[in-house]
Amino acid sequence: MNETTKEFTMTIHLIQGEPIRFKLKRTAAQLRNVATNLEGGLQARYVGVELNGKLVIVPFHNVRSIEIDPAPGGIIMHVLRDATPVDA
Repeated sequence: MNETTKEFTMTIHLIQGEPIRFKLKRTAAQLRNVATNLEGGLQARYVGVELNGKLVIVPFHNVRSIEIDPAPGGIIMHVLRDATPVDA
């Protein structure tokens, strides 16, 4: 049986270099653990991504920010939900 997946776009903005953008597909079962996985990943010293058969490892000291679109539904500590931008 095929389980429905949801697609996310992730962008890793680097302090030096061009952003790394890629898509991920996750099942409902995988999404139930997304908060724990993200929190654990933020404790790591690097993030690794397999892209087109190659492993790309980015040290976190070169990461300025990470965007995930759409925002995962799991509750992640220290994340404020439903914020609205304010024009300067």
